[in-house]
Amino acid sequence: MSYALGIGLTNECNLSCAHCYRGLGNPRLTMRDLSSILESVDVGSVNLGTGENALHPDYHAMVDLLRAQGVKLAMTSNGYSVMEMSDEELRDFHTVELSLDYATREEQDAFRGAGNWDLVRKRQDSERTQALARISPSFPSVDRCYAACNTAHTSPHRSWNKRR
Repeated sequence: MSYALGIGLTNECNLSCAHCYRGLGNPRLTMRDLSSILESVDVGSVNLGTGENALHPDYHAMVDLLRAQGVKLAMTSNGYSVMEMSDEELRDFHTVELSLDYATREEQDAFRGAGNWDLVRKRQDSERTQALARISPSFPSVDRCYAACNTAHTSPHRSWNKRR
């Protein structure tokens, strides 16, 4: 039986979201840590989350290692890590979830940080993303964090998704 793992290569992030559950500090997994996980657990899939993984200096080598092992890849990102990936890397991801918590720029940027709405929408609407979506229909999806601070905004968000 293989396992689906959530792995945070780094705790670093380009944002400081109030709702984030990342611990303090910037711990990073090493290539040796990742290799050890792959050797000791039958890994079928990995979701890279818990920080913006592309901030890790060995990020691309770590993605290469996961790809070489045939691991089904997914990522949850505020948009930063996706911007740092090559088309080849993106094609190997089964799912890329872009975090969008509010239906308007003002609310999203107040929640996650100035410019985040534009970053996520730029990734969603880019020619590159649209081309990859033709290869993988689940790419990209929108990941919405439901918390007490934004559940009242469900209806506008739902109608925004229907317009897409």
